[in-house]
This record gives sequence, C-alpha cells and structure tokens, in this order.
Amino acid sequence: MPQIKTDNRAKDAKNQRFKNEVEQMENGHKQMRQELDNLKAEAQQRNRPGENPKNKRSFMLSL
Repeated sequence: MPQIKTDNRAKDAKNQRFKNEVEQMENGHKQMRQELDNLKAEAQQRNRPGENPKNKRSFMLSL
C-alpha cells in the first residue's frame, strides 16, 4: 500500500507557536529567579550575619 502524505503545515505551525510560548515562559521564569536571587542577596547584605532581624525590630519598637 502506498503511504499517504499528509499536509502537516498547520500542525507544524501550531507546534512552533507552542514551542515559542514555552520558551517565553521559561525565559520569564529565569528572569524572575534572577530577580529573586538579587533581592535575596540584597537582603542578606542588609542583615549582618549573626544578627536576628526580629530582635532588631522589637528593639526599635521598644524605643
């Protein structure tokens, strides 16, 4: 039996659009992770090692 060739252009276009969407989401996710890491690093610089921020807050409230 001869194989029937089908036109997969519509399916290929849909798959390509899906791949593009996934890629955009992954890039957005990477960007958010980077921003989160930056914020964590910034917060760590503000809180000196060994210093409990909760104690600092309660101390400030007691003044």
